[in-house]
Amino acid sequence: MSLKLHKLDLHVHSPASHDFADKTVTAEQIVEQAQKIGLHAIAITDHNTVDFVDAARNAAKKKGFTVFPGVEISCGGSLNGSIHVIALFDPAKTKDDLQKVLGKLEIKGVGQDALTPKSVSDVIDIVRNAGGLPVLAHANSTHGALSDIKGNPRTDIVKNENLCAVEATEADFKKPEGKRLIDYLNGKDAVYERKVAVYKASDNRSPDDSGHCLQAIGSSFTYFKMGELTIESLRQCFEDRDSRIVQDYESTKINPGHAKIESMTITGGFLGGQTLTFNPSMNSIIGGTGTGKSLIVEFLRFAFDRKPQQTLFSDHREKLEKQLRINGDVHVAFKDASGDQYELVRKYDNPRNPYASAIVCTNKTTGDDFKGDVSSIFPLLIYSQNEILEITRDPKAQLTLLDNFRDFESHRNNVVKIAQDLGNLDRKLYQAAQDSANLESLVKQQATIDEKLKKLKRKLGSGTKKGTADQYLKLADEKTAIEMQIESYDTLLEKVDETIADFESATPTAKKAPKELQDVIEANVSGNYVDIVASLKDHRQKIVAAKRKSTVSLATWGKTNKFSQLERKYNGEIKQQEKKETFETGRKKLVADKKELDMQVENAKSAATQYTELRAQRSALLGQLSTAKSTYFTERSAQAKLITDKSAGRLRLTVQQGDNKAVYIQSLKKLKIGSQADKKEIEDIVSLISPVDLVEMVLDKDAKKLAKIANLTDQKAERIINELYDSENLQETLALQYEGYPEDRVDIAYQKKDGQYYPLSELSMGQKADALVMIALGDGGMPVIIDQPEDALDVPSIWLDICSKLRVDKHSRQFIFTTHNSSISVSSDSDQYIVLEADGIKGKVARSGSIDQQKIKDDVVDHLEGGYGSYGLKRKKYGL
Repeated sequence: MSLKLHKLDLHVHSPASHDFADKTVTAEQIVEQAQKIGLHAIAITDHNTVDFVDAARNAAKKKGFTVFPGVEISCGGSLNGSIHVIALFDPAKTKDDLQKVLGKLEIKGVGQDALTPKSVSDVIDIVRNAGGLPVLAHANSTHGALSDIKGNPRTDIVKNENLCAVEATEADFKKPEGKRLIDYLNGKDAVYERKVAVYKASDNRSPDDSGHCLQAIGSSFTYFKMGELTIESLRQCFEDRDSRIVQDYESTKINPGHAKIESMTITGGFLGGQTLTFNPSMNSIIGGTGTGKSLIVEFLRFAFDRKPQQTLFSDHREKLEKQLRINGDVHVAFKDASGDQYELVRKYDNPRNPYASAIVCTNKTTGDDFKGDVSSIFPLLIYSQNEILEITRDPKAQLTLLDNFRDFESHRNNVVKIAQDLGNLDRKLYQAAQDSANLESLVKQQATIDEKLKKLKRKLGSGTKKGTADQYLKLADEKTAIEMQIESYDTLLEKVDETIADFESATPTAKKAPKELQDVIEANVSGNYVDIVASLKDHRQKIVAAKRKSTVSLATWGKTNKFSQLERKYNGEIKQQEKKETFETGRKKLVADKKELDMQVENAKSAATQYTELRAQRSALLGQLSTAKSTYFTERSAQAKLITDKSAGRLRLTVQQGDNKAVYIQSLKKLKIGSQADKKEIEDIVSLISPVDLVEMVLDKDAKKLAKIANLTDQKAERIINELYDSENLQETLALQYEGYPEDRVDIAYQKKDGQYYPLSELSMGQKADALVMIALGDGGMPVIIDQPEDALDVPSIWLDICSKLRVDKHSRQFIFTTHNSSISVSSDSDQYIVLEADGIKGKVARSGSIDQQKIKDDVVDHLEGGYGSYGLKRKKYGL
């Protein structure tokens, strides 16, 4: 059984005590009262007698409850009366077992006169040697050793290594910090120089303080992190008070409410059919080589869609292929920080691209399928073996690690949306640039055709009767202009049709007979879309009618001006003059060319106008991008400071805004400006000019500005700009402004023993790993999963930098480590060990539980210490 909080009252009197108020109270009533107020166990500790122990044990057994047999022993040694020491024993011990201990104490007298002649220290030794746990009862109060005994005798009692714990009163815990027993006995006091477990219990005192009563059971209590309710588990709590004992005012440890992985079941492959149940605090997965420890991490990574570093991906994929195997799947049950429970299933059905396999996630609390990004509701940190070392080499991965500690999703989504909007504008701007690029050339061509037409008209007009040619050519030009205007209806209709299609595809589907406000509003919005489409279609009919009317008007115009007659007359005269017939053929061709050219010029002018507007729109979006990046930086800096503060001076994290320009450099090289500039010149451009400013220079074709800022020759600057503006490169050049936008970079400095801070580049691999693990433990409530962290860590700093934090953080955060070393798992007091075994073909979960259990303790010693023989020899070598 893994560790969990148990609510215990370890000082309870029964009618066997001489001063118990109501002698008719039964053992069953005591057990029922304890259960009624939510206690998990009590200790029966009557004054100098164990007569009630068996009755209490039997009643507890029937109720599925636990009673620790005990006794409150009265010792001499105080001018104010007896000093009380509590002796606690395993729930399996009987009255007869405890009676033997009382025999060694040689208690004389009865009732309030009962007293052992042994000193307090002797009583402590006798109890401990008998397998019990001696505790100073209400040590700060009447009959308390630390209240009624002074000077060296008191100090000697505290320093007695057999003393297991001290019981303090409720009032003592309410004193100012630094004035409580728990503070004096924290190991830092210059007098006591020893850390001792301190807890409170009820002593079930009567309201008038004249004795003990049933109703006061559990009026004071303490939480103990225990596996099984045994004396060994209680001893572990006393030995490790900071990790195992939780006072009732430490609410964040009692009800942390953090996100946690509850279980994982594997179907198929090496661990097929195995289910691992995880403790919400700290889990250590142990076992021999080849038992599947690392597979647990890899399968969790796969299930939660967390790809490893690229350098480790091939190994990860191979483990999925060989050890999960085709159609094997991973089921994970987890609970998010809000308390909602989820079930996630992922099948390995795509060996070529494992992460293309579908994730099926269900919110078990609501019964709804969750189709969103699981990482957004359940963030976690997960590292494969040696991945931490890979991250120390990758500035981008270090920034991602920092980002994991806050919900930056809104910032990322904002940046992504702005980039998408810019990308959409880029396609339009690229087209507008291409369409408007030939405007000057087209205008020249237009002027040339106009001039040629004038000359042909003069040639065609001379020699005809009564100015027939002049009259006809004038009307022909007018007719062409009218026809072009009529054709503009077609352009308008195309735009209307596109708009109708856009609105129809965007129209939301409304529910029939909506009742909820949300549905009513949706129906109203849908109705507005429908109304707009109907209005557009109505206007489209009007446009068609207008075109038809214009066509009829053109025919009327032709009749009014007798255009057909004039045209026949003109053609007849031209045919009589062979040379002019050639001119007329040329004129008609020029008119057709002019018509096409006029349309091109209009389109180019429109594109030029659109180009200017699009650049203005892009400029506004780039401003939004800058603001979004700055806000992101501010949040990152705040998180870096928080981690720095929580590291107690061991780390110093600083975020450098826009300092990582690797993508910018790579993008420039990809655009082949290397053919126009050498490596140093490219680096100078990147160093001196932002991608936003560089692209603006390209669009403005401002080679002189580029040359001046980047210290280039005008000729080279012009070649670079031409290369970036080239039609093959322009869209990628535009994308530089957001895809190449410099990323923030996090500077990580680590304090060495000399008190100075050193950057990662100047640290050993172990120190680098220490720094990264310290960051992972630095803040946040997300689960942390690491495969064999000790492989990378600097051993001398494991306790100070890692274990000391784990012992605190595990109360409000889940950790899952695979390990083959005791440095982290035992020193950090793992709440659960999961022991794996394998026969070479299949792996299995052999057992799980806490180190309080003997079998688990044996496993820990075997797998993490090399066995009892090896561990015993090491202790002898160390002189411990």
